[in-house]
Amino acid sequence: WLANCYMHLGRLEESLELNQKARDGCAKLYGPSSERTLQMIESMSTILVQLDRHAEAKSLLQTAIPVAVRNCRPNSDTLLLLRHVLAVAISGLPMGKSSRGGPPAGSLERRCADVREAE
Repeated sequence: WLANCYMHLGRLEESLELNQKARDGCAKLYGPSSERTLQMIESMSTILVQLDRHAEAKSLLQTAIPVAVRNCRPNSDTLLLLRHVLAVAISGLPMGKSSRGGPPAGSLERRCADVREAE
């Protein structure tokens, strides 16, 4: 949760570091092919794209997606998000925001965005 708040506050390097630690912890606790570990990889990849480190994100995702294909349901959110971020990383375009102008009201992301706007 803290990593997500950092991400939405624009503190991307700190968010990436926390996500890397979370990924390592998930890999030790649940295994490197667990959905939780793959979710951490998706978060890390999203941050790498936001940092314009597309090549790093692409490399990370090209390793993770085959693992997700073997271990996740075909239409799982995790697999779909990994593929989405890979498409963005390949395109070199920045990650887009919701067409409604940001995260939904009441979500953690919206609360973090509200804190950022108040600063």
